[in-house]
Amino acid sequence: MEKINKLLEPDTPVGKIFTLAETHSKVPKFYLFLITAAVLAVYLLFGPGASLLAMLIGFVYPAYRSVFAIESEDTADDTQWLTYWVVYGFFGLAEFFADIFLSWIPFYYLLKCGFLIWCMAPIPNNGSSIIYKNIIFPYVTKYSSEIDKVLDKGKDAMQEVVSDVTSRAGNVISQTVSSTMQSVSKGEAIDTSKLAGDLLNNASKEAQSAMEEPKKDQ
Repeated sequence: MEKINKLLEPDTPVGKIFTLAETHSKVPKFYLFLITAAVLAVYLLFGPGASLLAMLIGFVYPAYRSVFAIESEDTADDTQWLTYWVVYGFFGLAEFFADIFLSWIPFYYLLKCGFLIWCMAPIPNNGSSIIYKNIIFPYVTKYSSEIDKVLDKGKDAMQEVVSDVTSRAGNVISQTVSSTMQSVSKGEAIDTSKLAGDLLNNASKEAQSAMEEPKKDQ
């Protein structure tokens, strides 16, 4: 009760919304909040598009608050929302790999929504703070050297592929331009649509070839 009242204070973003609704509806904002929460809970349990709603709840408000955190001079809110996004990223990664199992959990999207609200709650030790301090930070610092090595290898491999793809695409364009100039000098008609199609097709083949070569080397 105390935490809800604190959340609904007029100077908080959520409080401003419910204060405005209270002014127009003449219904106390505490009850409006409970009704809204109940409607969302029922929809997450039985409504279509529950996964989309849970995603929006976990993304829209934090993204909105992050914009103001970036522009403010206070660094405390920067840390708060950076921590949330780190936890949100790890949660999304875990959810992706565990998706086949999560679909069997009853009321999963309601639980997910509750978890994300706990992580973004405007309290000193909210969910993201607890998870970051006790799980993510100790794990990352323990394996930071191994993680850096993997990232460096991936970065080097990506740079090689991008460089090769760029070089091959440049060669294709150069050859196409040269061939076109020769046709023009001979007075031959140029089919621009065919020329564009051939250019894209050749560039695509070269790019695919460049992407497959590292696999052959392995």
